Amino acid sequence: MRFNRELLWDEPVSLVRRPGRCSTSPVVMSQSNFHHLYLSEPFQTFYRWLEENYKSSGHPEDAPFLPHDLLSDHLESNECKVLNTLLSSFYQGQAVPISAKGVVSAYSKIFCILICIGKIDSLPAFMGCDDLNDQHLPFKLNDRPSQFPFDPTAPTFFEEFCHVQWRFCLPAIDANCSRRLEKDYVLPFTKREQIAQGASATISTIEIYPLYNALPSLAVSSYTKAHRAFCIC
Repeated sequence: MRFNRELLWDEPVSLVRRPGRCSTSPVVMSQSNFHHLYLSEPFQTFYRWLEENYKSSGHPEDAPFLPHDLLSDHLESNECKVLNTLLSSFYQGQAVPISAKGVVSAYSKIFCILICIGKIDSLPAFMGCDDLNDQHLPFKLNDRPSQFPFDPTAPTFFEEFCHVQWRFCLPAIDANCSRRLEKDYVLPFTKREQIAQGASATISTIEIYPLYNALPSLAVSSYTKAHRAFCIC
């Protein structure tokens, strides 16, 4: 199996969902209050969970990533307790305009990206537009979705979003040798060991996180799917 790494690889305003359209409903919060919010225990606990659950091969070319099955299990556990706590912390003293079930059903990756870049106030804007859900990720830096929210206090909002999205948007690895992926994709490798190097290629064995392993099963193998090793060059 051959992979070519180049080829594979503020005063914010929140928008509240209204059936059939995107519309606005301001959530006024000072910058100092935002800073306090992200330092609060629920948010700090979630940041720690993210850091503890990123996966990587440890190879310099392989960036950390968060498997979607781990994220889904965490957000959905105990009737979405973690997610409800985070939303309640943000909308403290107000009615929460979005549902936790709505987030986990189609916006869990969006939620994490916004948490990571400090833009959770924009979540209702995304949830008000079907074209901005997880299914449409990753967004292309040179092709901004028309419904992507603008924030005049954060002119690099879209660029920051695009930069962080890759750790949550993993491609399935299959046997399609002609497949081309953007260079920004993070590959779901949990182990990579170099076994040989020639004039034009480096050969390594890799292990792929099971959720993203779409390679055909071997007819004879003593390994489980979680621990099958493959060669790349």
